[in-house]
Order: sequence, then structure tokens, then C-alpha cells
Amino acid sequence: MFKVYLSGSSREPKRVREMVARIDALVGVELTVGVELTQRWGELSVHGTIGEWDDGEIPRGVQEHLCRAGMRAIKSADVVFCLWPENGATSTCTVELGFALGKGKRLVVTGRRAHECAWTALEETYRDSSDILGLTRVAKLAAESVLSRGLR
Repeated sequence: MFKVYLSGSSREPKRVREMVARIDALVGVELTVGVELTQRWGELSVHGTIGEWDDGEIPRGVQEHLCRAGMRAIKSADVVFCLWPENGATSTCTVELGFALGKGKRLVVTGRRAHECAWTALEETYRDSSDILGLTRVAKLAAESVLSRGLR
């Protein structure tokens, strides 16, 4: 199973939902069977959704749950795919990318402003302005993973 952690801004829920749907669609593509998201933070849970809370008003217990769940999801991922915020707003993406780098995860970072973060500057990080090209990179990594497992 090739696991993807999708990072995106809660201020861009439509963009995140669209990419979740596209990643889910990879399951049916030959050579990428077994792709799954390690976390669906934008969907309803017992803690609600991030979009239900205004900035600075997320209850501490919900913040703690989101933090711990996010760290577990990043640890279990093969790749961290970050939809860098288009509006330039501060986002937890930088924290997620730093944590992912510290765990030795592969990074795919997309968005017109993806070049603005030092965490995306490493040579081994795939970086592009196009979310679709980023998704293509994730699919390629998944296919390589499937092929390498088959050769063992």
C-alpha cells in the first residue's frame, strides 16, 4: 500500500477536496492500486472539521487531537504532498513539511507560491506550480513503489 499524506490550507477547502478526489481516483489506475491517504483532516470527525472553527478559536483539545493525528499520519506516509497555500497566508504546511523532512519523507509541493518556503528548496523535493503535475509525480512514485515490490 502506497501511502500519501495530503497537506493543504483549511482556507482552501475546495482545492483540498478536489485533490482528495483525484488521489482516491488513483486507486483504479494500473500500477498504482493500493494508494491511500493517511489522513482525511478536512472531513467530519468526532471533533468536527477545521472549517467549523474561526482562526484562533479551535479548542485546545481539538488542536491536540489534530496535531497527534497529523504526526501519526505523516509518520505512516510514503510521501507528503503539500498544496502550498495560494493566498500567501500563514499555514501549518511549513510545520508539516519540517516534520516530514525530519522523518526522511519524500516531498511533493505544488502551488504558484511553492518556491517561497525554504523547506521546499532541497534538490530531492519535487516542486511545481501545478497541482496536477504534483499529482502525476505522486502517481509515478506509487508506480515505482509497486514495481519495486514486485521485483523483490
